Amino acid sequence: DVPSQDVVEVVVSPPFVFLPLVKSLLRSDFGVAAQNCWVRKGGAFSGEISCEMLVNLDIPWVIL
Repeated sequence: DVPSQDVVEVVVSPPFVFLPLVKSLLRSDFGVAAQNCWVRKGGAFSGEISCEMLVNLDIPWVIL
């Protein structure tokens, strides 16, 4: 038996550069997650994505 729609959340996790695009193309009831995030607030950490950046993109999920 498949749980009702009220119980299941669908969340996809594309690479960071595609987060805004995927978010704009998905159904509004689907979630989008980042694949990782940096533990510190901002800064010059080449290649790292801060939680602050994800919040600015309205991405509420992250896989750590």
